Amino acid sequence: MTNSVTYLDQPKKKFRKPEQFLKVTKLLITGSFSSLDSQMLWQISPRNKIYDLEKMLPLGMEIKRTKTKNPNCEECIAYNVYSIPDLKTMKKVIEIYKSKGGELTEIEEQYALSRFKDEPKEQGANDELFN
Repeated sequence: MTNSVTYLDQPKKKFRKPEQFLKVTKLLITGSFSSLDSQMLWQISPRNKIYDLEKMLPLGMEIKRTKTKNPNCEECIAYNVYSIPDLKTMKKVIEIYKSKGGELTEIEEQYALSRFKDEPKEQGANDELFN
């Protein structure tokens, strides 16, 4: 008889906590998120959570990614900064965040939406000028 281990003897895999997704999404809502922030979240690759969020967004909406390099350091590696580009996407991200169990205070939500206050209205609002 051999000492083989069956699949029943192996410990069950622990699933990733949804809290990681919520942490990354909340950082996006309240400001922006860079790959440098991953150390703060104790995550190896938080950009995967951003890609998961992009999959949940409707077609045409996406998270803006900007490649940035520290101007004070020539040898430093460039890093990505992720942010939400417009009000329509912000509202959808907040909706997804709340549906996944995230909690936002009224102040945080108003702050997130006020970042796009000076943005021009959607195209349908300008149609009145041409009628």
